[in-house]
Amino acid sequence: MEDLERSEYIQIIVVDDEMIGADDISDLIQERFGEAQKVVTRTAYNAKTVLKMAAETPCDILITDIQMPMMDGLALAREMRRLYGDISILFLTGYDDFAYAYEAFKYNAERYLLKTDGDDEILRAVGEAIGRVREQRQILQKIFDAESRYNQMLPVYRRQVVLQLLTEGADEAAAAEAGIDGERLYVVVARIGQAADASMRLKLIAASAISQIVENALDGALKWSNNYVIDGELAWVFSMSEGGAPASTLFHLMRQARRHVEEQLRLPLFFVVADHDADWRELPEKYHEIRAALARDILQGSTGVAIYSPVVEAESFSEARVRQMSRLRFALEACQRDLKNGVFDALSGHAAPILDYVRSAPPASDAFSAELVSTLIGSLLNYLNRNGLSRVAAECERFRRVGEADYLETLIGQIERQSTAHRDNAIKSVAEYLYNYIRDHVSEDISTTVLTDVTGYSSGYLSRVFRQEYGVSIHEFVTRTRMDLARELLANTNLRVYEIADHCGYENSTYFIKVFKTYTGVTPQEYKQNTTPGWKH
Repeated sequence: MEDLERSEYIQIIVVDDEMIGADDISDLIQERFGEAQKVVTRTAYNAKTVLKMAAETPCDILITDIQMPMMDGLALAREMRRLYGDISILFLTGYDDFAYAYEAFKYNAERYLLKTDGDDEILRAVGEAIGRVREQRQILQKIFDAESRYNQMLPVYRRQVVLQLLTEGADEAAAAEAGIDGERLYVVVARIGQAADASMRLKLIAASAISQIVENALDGALKWSNNYVIDGELAWVFSMSEGGAPASTLFHLMRQARRHVEEQLRLPLFFVVADHDADWRELPEKYHEIRAALARDILQGSTGVAIYSPVVEAESFSEARVRQMSRLRFALEACQRDLKNGVFDALSGHAAPILDYVRSAPPASDAFSAELVSTLIGSLLNYLNRNGLSRVAAECERFRRVGEADYLETLIGQIERQSTAHRDNAIKSVAEYLYNYIRDHVSEDISTTVLTDVTGYSSGYLSRVFRQEYGVSIHEFVTRTRMDLARELLANTNLRVYEIADHCGYENSTYFIKVFKTYTGVTPQEYKQNTTPGWKH
């Protein structure tokens, strides 16, 4: 539907190697149709220009001469038809030759006109072409509108078909029409702890909130998702893109989302995630399978399965366990502060106790470990994405197969390396800017105050980065640059010493002479005599 995104104006290109003829026809069309019928006419004098114009702004109608140098009108028509299949083509020529007319109609030209036919006939043909373009656009618009309405209704229809799959089953035709044939689907079932105490309103809120949290976190890995309340239980179906998030990722995200919802709604939530994806035929069986697992209360410790009860878990914690969790939460908060502030010198140290704990208590069997991993990974990935480093995150993904701790360690290492590289690049950039500014403004005031104003950095920082990059101080570089210029002017011009001093940024020529002698061992006059004996004063 690319055509529907064009301007409402109809674009016409008139091409003829006879410039006056092309301009006259273009003016004639613009005068007759112009603003009244929203027509824009452009003029070209060769086929190459036409192709360039059409590439920059789409062309609806091409009016072309046949006999032109390099590429004639017939070759141009073939190329324009190849590139823009729906373009309207009119041939306007002074050659009344049947062979040309035959070739023209072979390439779907709509009219073959002679320049001798007169203005009225030409305008009539152009008007008919404009009418056909308008009619074609109306048809395309209707098709586009119908397609848009279908796309708007598709999620609603798909939702109904998926619900049928979960509760009754559906046939292949319905799956195909809903666009789920071939989709890889994950199903999740949850139950609120005291189901009898939870109203339908709370269940719908919980289902919707968890959907939004998980969808936002999955981002490009998710194609679509639906949530339901079925027989008092919450259910989700997630469709992942090819190579999208595995069940373990969805499991961790559900843990994180559940924790947020529990904190707000004060209701314990039990859930189970399918251990692998399924197509639409397998979905009903998978749904009933994990419902049964949830009901049997055998969730903890199974692959891709989790249960969480704040009351039971809190009662089972010893004082040592509580202290351990407190220390790990503090370490997690420190990591998050490092990421927020962009200061990474201590990030590895703050993350070390978390990595040690995750290695000793794998997330699949320890709810707190899963929470730490999920939260820290989310913070690290968020930092990478916010700073345009999603490619780095993708490169680290393969380490996830080794283990969550190794994956975390790799992400942290990459962030630290990227931070160091960014800092080094920033230093290099500032130093290079100073270097070029000094060379370009050597005749002007290059005081510390000026350099601070033009860069926005403190004088101390500028001194450090310049010396780090070039091995000399700013003052030394300014003096060297000015002395290099002074020697060049003394050797190659007949300027007076005071004039050279001014060109080199010294208002006081006496001070200039003193600096020059200190730097070179001779006075400017002695240097000039030694290097340019031919100059006369």
